[in-house]
Order: sequence, then structure tokens, then C-alpha cells
Amino acid sequence: MSVLSRLLMKQGVLASPWWQRVLAVLPICLLLWLGVLWALGEG
Repeated sequence: MSVLSRLLMKQGVLASPWWQRVLAVLPICLLLWLGVLWALGEG
């Protein structure tokens, strides 16, 4: 845990793109989920 915290402190917020990946993937997953629900509802 200390290694991870040190790595995050060294890189900083701008150099840690994990939250950007999460923000990029979440809408795609939400659209896919809604598409599946719509397809199941239509079927």
C-alpha cells in the first residue's frame, strides 16, 4: 500500500490517467447496458 501511495504522490494527479480511463469507459458501458436492456425489452 505504501508503494502505491508513493507512486501516486510521485506521479501527481495529472500523471495518473486511471480516473480518465474510468470516465471514458463508464459511458460506453452504460450505453451497452441500456442497449441490451432495450433489445431484451423489444424481444
